[in-house]
Amino acid sequence: MVSLSEWEQKAVKMKEEYNKAVKEYEANGGTDTGAGKKRKSKAAKPAKKAKKKETSEEEEEEESE
Repeated sequence: MVSLSEWEQKAVKMKEEYNKAVKEYEANGGTDTGAGKKRKSKAAKPAKKAKKKETSEEEEEEESE
């Protein structure tokens, strides 16, 4: 069975490599703010217009006269 200390040593090594990579990324223009910019919300869709009745009752009465 592998000893725990072996894995702890690997974890320390990986953490050092990670921190080095993060510093290099930030030095090359990366951000350290985490989430970064928020996504732009999609443009609001225009409201749907209510369909007009082709002829209203009043118009029908006027036409029949």
